[in-house]
Amino acid sequence: MWSADISADGRSFTLVLEDGHPARPGLQVEGCDVRQAEAALRNLAGLHGPFWNKPDLADGADWLRRTDEAALGFLSEVFAGAMAPFLDRFRDRLAPTDTDTLLRTADLLARWGRHVGTRHTLIHGDYRLDNLLFTEPRAAGESHESAESHGLTASREVTALDWQSLEIGFAGRDVAYFLATALPPALRRAQEKNLVRTYHKRLVRMGVDDYPLDECFRDYRLGTPQAPLLTVLGSVYATNEPTESSDRMFLSMITNACAAIRDLGTLDLLAP
Repeated sequence: MWSADISADGRSFTLVLEDGHPARPGLQVEGCDVRQAEAALRNLAGLHGPFWNKPDLADGADWLRRTDEAALGFLSEVFAGAMAPFLDRFRDRLAPTDTDTLLRTADLLARWGRHVGTRHTLIHGDYRLDNLLFTEPRAAGESHESAESHGLTASREVTALDWQSLEIGFAGRDVAYFLATALPPALRRAQEKNLVRTYHKRLVRMGVDDYPLDECFRDYRLGTPQAPLLTVLGSVYATNEPTESSDRMFLSMITNACAAIRDLGTLDLLAP
């Protein structure tokens, strides 16, 4: 960002941003490949790592919210209230198993907050393909290690956009929201352990040394409700008129998310 200014009443602002060319945006409805997923997760660890479990994250930043158990409880009520209009709009295009998963998630989401308060960091809050820009390595065939030596974060440089959801929260929400919505279920099932390992490895390299890989994977499982939560609320409360394109996006996200919740046994983790 080159410049930012806002009026005294907070109603008008100007942002001058760096040009992202030649980066290309991810496309939610198309999904991504494994290399892009690896790059996105290493980039995400680059956000999470420096702020991992720091007690003073909100000092001097009154605007930075912390989504604690009470806040997640409120969101669970909003989610439950949005379920009927969401299903009215999409039920005939959803598999019965997905509808059942959504309804069960709505029933259990009030318990989510008690399971995700063990650690915190800065999280993006809306870390998904449509909010990411990907740039190929500078040299054809350049490896991840070589790319890092040139200042790139991964085999493809990743730039995250749409930071209005930045908050103090549970890192697994970002990880799961990305993986559960960006990859088709078959590809996610085949690659998710390696992809979570990629994220975890970057965290460790950044100094997060008290976070075993098995706990990282469990946090990924616990984070998956972020995907239906944001998808349902985004579709129901979006101010733009629905379009065929937006419907395709929301359906892609919700079907992928419901498959991840079932595959990972997330609702079993929330049930106790």
